[in-house]
Amino acid sequence: MNIEAVKAIFKQISKNLDGLDRLLLITDDGFPLVSTLDSGDQEGRTTAVGAILCDSSERGIRELALGQM
Repeated sequence: MNIEAVKAIFKQISKNLDGLDRLLLITDDGFPLVSTLDSGDQEGRTTAVGAILCDSSERGIRELALGQM
């Protein structure tokens, strides 16, 4: 994965969408791949929340028998 290319895309998205100033791409188990967040505590908390959301989404999809995420 070309991290710098993804960051450039993130910056373009942020510029074109009002109110969006930070983006984060994480794995389904919560590890950050690319981020425009400040590193450290803020990124750690945000990736933890993202992992919880991924897990909850996958569980909901399975329970509703909608396929896979």
